[in-house]
Amino acid sequence: MKKKIRLDRILPAFGVKGWMVTIAGILCIYMMNGPLVGGTNTIFSLFNEWYGWTVTQMSFGITLGGWLSVIGVMLFGMLCRKKGAKLVTVISLTGVAIALALFAVSQNLTMFILSCVISQFFSVGYSVISVGQYGADWFPTKKGLYMGFAGMGMVISGATINLLLLNIFPSWGVRNTMLLFIGYLIVVILIVSLLTKNTPEEAGAYPDNDKNFSRQRLAEINFRAEEYRKTSPWNTGKVLRTPQTWIIAVGWGLAMLAASGSFAHLVPTLVYFGHPPMMGIILLASFWWVGLASNWILGILDVNIGTKKASLVVLGVEFITLLLILFFGSNPVVASVAVWLLLFSVSGLANMNMSVTSTVWGRYDFGAAWTVVSVIFRVVHTSGVLVIAAIADRAGYMTAYAVLAGLVVVAGIIMATLPNKCIGGVLDEDMVAAGVVAVDK
Repeated sequence: MKKKIRLDRILPAFGVKGWMVTIAGILCIYMMNGPLVGGTNTIFSLFNEWYGWTVTQMSFGITLGGWLSVIGVMLFGMLCRKKGAKLVTVISLTGVAIALALFAVSQNLTMFILSCVISQFFSVGYSVISVGQYGADWFPTKKGLYMGFAGMGMVISGATINLLLLNIFPSWGVRNTMLLFIGYLIVVILIVSLLTKNTPEEAGAYPDNDKNFSRQRLAEINFRAEEYRKTSPWNTGKVLRTPQTWIIAVGWGLAMLAASGSFAHLVPTLVYFGHPPMMGIILLASFWWVGLASNWILGILDVNIGTKKASLVVLGVEFITLLLILFFGSNPVVASVAVWLLLFSVSGLANMNMSVTSTVWGRYDFGAAWTVVSVIFRVVHTSGVLVIAAIADRAGYMTAYAVLAGLVVVAGIIMATLPNKCIGGVLDEDMVAAGVVAVDK
């Protein structure tokens, strides 16, 4: 008999409080990279024209910020484990607002690089650490669906930030444009502060909004789980010595390197293949609905077939995308299809890194593992912008995309070796039933 797909694994009943956490995640991930890093397809050309900065110089600033942000991952990871995701979110959103304010005051290459570094240092707090912890705590067995919806913020960002910058930068100027994004960050800070809690238990809700357990029984299970967390053997050293850590961080990291690097260089790549500069921005703005649908579809795949299998599906799509650009990049129809597939790939890989970590370590060991995995993952994937820029400068974008296709193959081989097993703390069957852990398919 074929296994039926449950409706709650397609249209999630998160509950009002769960949906507030999810909406906050969407708003945070919208500013995952912000206007300086997320707006590269517009900023690279405009700032080159206005200030004479080269793409390689600006790519270096973004890559440096990505590398140094690993310190932010470690610090915010420790803070999250002690104080919870809510405080981390508020502090990190405030830090990004300060970074944008610095660039609003003074526009030079040094300040651009400094603002990129500060922005990326703080942005990992809300877009990596706290969003992931919210998912592990609020939706332990439906984290794929949660990340599918939260990840829609990245799609909306990709569709709107470059178009917004292109239209308002020339008339508003850098200062007023940065103030607009600072205002957005202040609104998100207020929403997180007033409308979200660290855990469903703290909010008087249920993990996964699953009300099959009485509040008394759920409180007993949660108490035992919290006691386990205090004595859990999963510290930084143990996580680093675990093969699954490196499989996830490097495998998913290489795949994301190829996807995010291609995304950041979309406009220069299309220009290289003979298309007008506006084509990439128009395609991103036109295909936003495809990206949203992709997040939902990938969330369904994650919950129903398992994170590992879903990730390999995304990887196959990414490989096809790179080949389409490499061999048929000059064809406008094929290039348009490739942009759609690229949105699919970026969305999926960004979400599934968190989801697979939660699956392998469970709810109560997720925090210890996620900090370490995120550091390694970020070191690997943030090199994408600079790698493509460096190769393209010397050998052209065709060579760059050939290298990326090879890295995707390597990533797939690494991913395939991940065991389908939860290695985090599993105290008893009640803990499993209550969503402390979720075994992959």
